[in-house]
Amino acid sequence: MIKIEMALLCDEVRREDNGKLIIIGVYTPGMELAEFPANIAPCVWIKFAPLGKEDMNIEIRAKDKKRPRSQLLRGKGKIHTDNPDQPIFLALPQRLMKVDEPTTIVFEIREVGGRWKTVLETPLTLSN
Repeated sequence: MIKIEMALLCDEVRREDNGKLIIIGVYTPGMELAEFPANIAPCVWIKFAPLGKEDMNIEIRAKDKKRPRSQLLRGKGKIHTDNPDQPIFLALPQRLMKVDEPTTIVFEIREVGGRWKTVLETPLTLSN
């Protein structure tokens, strides 16, 4: 079962040669954009509680909260760990999303065949 301990919306996540993560451009509490429509490609970084198993097939999606049936992005993959008793860190790959107006983007994840869980919600607003 997926248990999300923390999630951040940012511009990019990198791993240094020494193994340290660099999280660049963290958005709090949301994204301010110069104009709409806009193309955005944020990164979502997630910390999961230990999975208790080595592999988990997952699906991810992002949707416009005003239009619950919309899908701004969708993908799937596999989480693998050599130590199922340790937390898992995952950066969702950046994908271009077009948003037409101020809204809230909802990022969700699930184990394949399971129920969707909200990772984070972020408002997209017009900057002053």
